[in-house]
Amino acid sequence: MAKKSICLVPPRIFLVNKPRGLHSGDVLKHFKYNLPLGFGKIGHLGTLDPFAEGLLLIAIGQAARLSFLFEEFLSKTYFASGVFNSSSTTGDCDGEITVSEKVKLPSSIEINKICEEFIGEYWQAPPHFSASKHNGKALYEYAREGILISKPPVKRTIYQISDFSLLSSEDNCTFSAEVSSGTYIRTLFEDMAKKMGTVGHLDGLKRKSIGAISVNLALTKEQWPMRGVSYDMISHSVCPSQFFPFKKLFGSEMLMKRVENGQRISLYDFDINNLADISDNIGLGDLKAVPEGSYIWIFSDQHLLRGLVQLQSGVLAPRVIFPKINQNI
Repeated sequence: MAKKSICLVPPRIFLVNKPRGLHSGDVLKHFKYNLPLGFGKIGHLGTLDPFAEGLLLIAIGQAARLSFLFEEFLSKTYFASGVFNSSSTTGDCDGEITVSEKVKLPSSIEINKICEEFIGEYWQAPPHFSASKHNGKALYEYAREGILISKPPVKRTIYQISDFSLLSSEDNCTFSAEVSSGTYIRTLFEDMAKKMGTVGHLDGLKRKSIGAISVNLALTKEQWPMRGVSYDMISHSVCPSQFFPFKKLFGSEMLMKRVENGQRISLYDFDINNLADISDNIGLGDLKAVPEGSYIWIFSDQHLLRGLVQLQSGVLAPRVIFPKINQNI
């Protein structure tokens, strides 16, 4: 029987700067095998292709259970470099490249208009070489076996395509894109190239930010944990609440236990007078101003994140509840 892992830390997220050439799974394995014991379950919140670099989120202490929030609320911003007049089996430079006859591209004004056409609702089918699942198996695993699985398009959102620039050869370009979670930039660029009358693939991609969190805050490879070397998991990571500006409630451990047991708690069950003086804590005067359906973070009186609840008909319905940590950290 496998030994059950013990979690000694609250939900936390590592902001990691993934280098080019590594799989997201490689980064995950590095943290898994080099972090001190007691981090609980570990997972990543959105993959990056091997050819891509930039911000990757590694979740510990059951923080991966909040993945739906990252998909629902946070956009992702990328800087990309692409090549026109050549296609790739994977949409990027890691695939088999086929060079096509050189096509003269539209003018800069026309290119900018084409980019604007993609802003807003955008339907995109996952590429054959992607981590999207079919019957529990990643599409890229099928593709490597010579089986190409086509999935129906999914609605995504393109918020912005900016700073599009053709380089001197006019076969190469760079641009920035802010998109909703789950959008494949390599497929977006293939669609952009098609609109310009040619084909294209990406030869570089960097995830610059997720929501308001920038890659500039991320841990470089030199800052990753190493086995046998002391590593403070808390100081190297962030609380998931930093990504989302939801209201916060702080309560006693007795109240936390009621929430943990799945009870629906009223906002007024939190004794505001006994709570820490936190600027973003909900005060009694703010309770009526909280819209129906709002998410609210709940913290223990020790300021440890204990869960996420949702206001429904005046009560707090548990959405994700984290167990009490039995060690003072």
